[in-house]
Amino acid sequence: MSSRSIASGTGVGDPGYSRQKGHLASEAAFGFANAGPAARACEQQTDEIRQPAAGFPEQCSAARNGIPQFPHLETKFHMMTLGATLYVQDSKSAAAFYCQAFNMTVGYNALHPDGTYLHAELEKDGHSIFAVSESPDTATRKAMLAADQPTMSLGLSLADNDALQHAYESLIEGGRVLRPIGSLPWSPRAADVVDRYGVCWYLYVSQHRPD
Repeated sequence: MSSRSIASGTGVGDPGYSRQKGHLASEAAFGFANAGPAARACEQQTDEIRQPAAGFPEQCSAARNGIPQFPHLETKFHMMTLGATLYVQDSKSAAAFYCQAFNMTVGYNALHPDGTYLHAELEKDGHSIFAVSESPDTATRKAMLAADQPTMSLGLSLADNDALQHAYESLIEGGRVLRPIGSLPWSPRAADVVDRYGVCWYLYVSQHRPD
C-alpha cells in the first residue's frame, strides 16, 4: 500500500542477454553493459567451454561465476521514486494546511507573479514528501469531494497513532471521511479521507506486515 523504491541497474545493452548454463546473468541486472574488449573476448567462447581469453583471465573467470567484474567501468544505479504534486486553489493556504496536518515545513519553492506557488515542496525531516502548485480548477475538487470512491489516493505512513489521529482530525475539517480510523490486515490503524482541497488520502500506521 505504501510507496516503494526500486533499485535498478542502468547501462547500454540487451537486458534479455543470458547464458543457457547460467555463466552470465542479465547485463542490465549487473550493470554489465557496454563492457568492451574483455566482455567481447568472453563472448567469443562457447557456452560449454569457457577458458579465459588471452589478456583477460580474471575478468572471464569472474564472468564464469556469474559476477562480471570490470573495474575500469563505472556502474551506475538509479533509485526509482514516485513524486506527487497537488494542484490546488489557494496554494499558499493549502501548504500551510498540510504543514500543520503532517508536521511538515515548506522547502524549495518558486512563486507565480501573484504570489501563489508555482511549485512548493513540503518536507519532513529534511526529505521532500510532496509538492503543492496553484491551479484555478474547482471542478475536480468538487468531483473528488462528491465521489464515493476517488480514482486515486495518496498513501501516507505516519509515525504512530497520535500522528495519525492529528492528521485525520485536521484533514476532515471541510473534507469528507471515506473510511474512519480502524484496523486493516496490514495496519493496526488506517483511514481514508478527502480533504477540503479535493485530495484523497490513505493514512496509516505501518507494522511488520506487508504494506
